Amino acid sequence: MAVECKASKKTVTDVLSKIEFLKGPQFNDIDSKIIEAHLGNLPICKGLNLDNLRQILEQIIHLVYNASSRKISEPIRDYISFIGKSDITKLNLETEEKRITKHH
Repeated sequence: MAVECKASKKTVTDVLSKIEFLKGPQFNDIDSKIIEAHLGNLPICKGLNLDNLRQILEQIIHLVYNASSRKISEPIRDYISFIGKSDITKLNLETEEKRITKHH
């Protein structure tokens, strides 16, 4: 991992020691777990069939992906309702610093 990150072993160890690991679903089970444990339990989603829940999940993933990349200029506007905050200017600055992908 240190070689891939172009960092020292100590740096990688220091960073990993600060991370809280939680046991979650296997990678290929994550969509079904989100649908079953979360989306399916939302009052607005009650009674929707599995195909509808999958479509909703795909749309959410797409919104979050775009907001975390540099494809759009104001990412918070796309998912502010998910985080329940209203100071868009402050959140835009915070999000800009944390973006995963960089626009060139």
